[in-house]
Order: sequence, then structure tokens, then C-alpha cells
Amino acid sequence: MIPRLDQVDLRLLRVFATVVECRGFSAAQVELGVGQSTISSHMADLEAKLDIRLCERGRGGFRLTDNGREVYEAAQRLFRSLETFTSDVEAVRGRLVGELHIGTVDNLITNEDFRLSEAIARYKSRASSVRLTVHVGTPTDIERAVIDGRLQLGLGGYTNQASGIDYIKLFNDPQNLYCARSHALFEVADELADLDRLRRFEHVKRGYVPDSDLPFGAYINATAQASNIEAIALLILSGRFIGFLPTHYARRWVAAGAMRAIRPDVLHYFAEVELIVKRNRAQHSLVDVFIDDLLFVCEGARAAAE
Repeated sequence: MIPRLDQVDLRLLRVFATVVECRGFSAAQVELGVGQSTISSHMADLEAKLDIRLCERGRGGFRLTDNGREVYEAAQRLFRSLETFTSDVEAVRGRLVGELHIGTVDNLITNEDFRLSEAIARYKSRASSVRLTVHVGTPTDIERAVIDGRLQLGLGGYTNQASGIDYIKLFNDPQNLYCARSHALFEVADELADLDRLRRFEHVKRGYVPDSDLPFGAYINATAQASNIEAIALLILSGRFIGFLPTHYARRWVAAGAMRAIRPDVLHYFAEVELIVKRNRAQHSLVDVFIDDLLFVCEGARAAAE
């Protein structure tokens, strides 16, 4: 019989979670500040209380059992629920406390419309006790983390809408096709760079963007792929590939003469950057106040631009 929650020491569960995240007892020593024998004792106690073998450890290294993986995921849900409970109780008392986890795609910071820093400043001025963590990942990773509760909010471009998620458009992120100075296309006049010619050149594609979403998707000769903007820029700068980059991100290399946009008249598109949040979530002041602050600064930016 599974023991009641009050019979399981939460401290042991946190030790177990740390061991999993450090991928072994040795690495967890530094994180937990205790010796390996103490960690082993805590793990044995937890396994005895749960009557479940959580992991294999020995000469073959550390490995979670299938049951251990399920217990770890259940423990993460428990920790998030406890954090939400604490935040909700403090909200009743008129205080914002707890942890806020925000996910964002990489390299949006050079987009003038990306006002996350301003939203954080506004938020922290009235929620100084909230611990903020910003995670960087692909749209798919962020979406999945919002769905399972590891992130409360996400920012990125999403080609498809997942069930259980609300999408709030924030701004457009313009994209152009680029090549480097050392590429054969750099000195080719735009009027000579027809699509049939472009398809002969190697293209680095963004792994999470379908070809059908690109302005010449049918012409792409994708021989390289990357999941972040910096890696795509690196491959373009090698002089062997052409690829799409956000115009704000490529601006530094364009200004230095190290890159140029190819056929910006037709080979450009706008990626919508959206705020995502779990649908039908419990009302949570910690999250809702931040959403209000982010939408406020974004609306202010649009009004100033107009």
C-alpha cells in the first residue's frame, strides 16, 4: 500500500529529485552539501517508505528505474503544487511570493519590440519577494513545459496551436534570408538571384519551422539544421549556407559588411511572437500580475510606435 503523503518525508523526496537532476550520487554531494553515504542512507529510507526501487547504482553508474522515473515526475508535480499553495495563501494576505518560471526562445533581446526586461522591472517593483527564473529553449520545449507545469509562461513563435494552451500575440519578428560575405551569392545582384538559382545552394533551416511556413519553402535545399538562432548564424557565417535570421539579430553583421539579405523584396516573412499560458489554469495572482505587466509594456510600445 502506498503511504499517505504525511508519512513520506518531503526532504527525502527533494534529495531524490536532486540526485536525479545531478545524474548520480557523486555530483549531488556538492548540490546537497552532504556526503555520499548520507545521500545513500536518505535514498534507502525513501525506497523503504515507498516500497519502490527508484534507481540502480553501482559500477554501471546511476540509472533510474521505470518506477523511479514516475516517482520523480510525481514529486515534481507535488513540489509545484506546494509552491502554488504557498503563493495562493500569501496572495490572500496581499503578498506576492513564490517562484515564477518563464520560458523564451533565444536571441529575442535585440528586437526592439521585445519588452520582457521592462515587464520584469515593473513586476519586481511590486513583487520583490518572487523568485524569477528565465529558461531559454525551442518553442516546442517551451510549449511542452507550459503544458506539464514546469513553466507558467512562455514566449516564442508557434506554428501550430496545442490544445490546453492560450496564445496571446505580442508582436511580429521580421525574418530575412541571409548569406555571408564569403558566399557565392554575396556579390550577386538581387535581380539575378532567382528562386531556381537559390535552390542550388545549401540552406540551414530552423528545426522547428516547417518549410511550408517559409516564403520559398518548396525551393529549400536543406543540408544543415539547428534549433537556435546563434547556431544558424554561425553556419551562415561559414560561407557555406544561406538561411533565415531575424533582421534585428543579423543587423550587426549586415552593418559590418559580413552578411547581406538575399531578395528581401520577396524572401522575408514575419514570425509572430506569442505569450502562452496554460488554459483553464487555477487563478494565480503570481502569474496573472506578470501577464498584466507584460501586456502593459507591450501596449505602451505599440502606442509609442504609432
